[in-house]
Amino acid sequence: MSLRVAIVGAGGGVGSSVAFNLLLAPEPYAVDLVDGRSGMSVSHEMDLQQVIAAGASGSVGVVELGAIGAADVVVVSAAVPLTVNRSRLVYLQDNAAIVASVADALPAGWPGVLVVVTNPVDVLVTWLVAERRLDRRRVVG
Repeated sequence: MSLRVAIVGAGGGVGSSVAFNLLLAPEPYAVDLVDGRSGMSVSHEMDLQQVIAAGASGSVGVVELGAIGAADVVVVSAAVPLTVNRSRLVYLQDNAAIVASVADALPAGWPGVLVVVTNPVDVLVTWLVAERRLDRRRVVG
């Protein structure tokens, strides 16, 4: 049985890179790509299918946000577009809304691990644990 990893924000550079590296790992991963609006995850899935055809382990597919509850690990790399600024805190409000939608998609008692890559990472992880009552041992930033 393969470990299932859902990547929310798979249409971006970070999410697609995570998927690529999981498929190159010696152990097989079932990689679920989730992307909000850009539709880029479909393009990345086509590229990643070629990686599998070349001998990589695991599987890859595009899923909706509602399907992430089936994952053992959820990686959140989704974020608002970057701008030139001095602090990553300018992304807090908008990225908190994105991260909240991911937390809301997880069923009560979900036993998996949530990996937050979205900035500002530390603030968002602290917020998730406090406001969404997620187990701090299962939320990694």
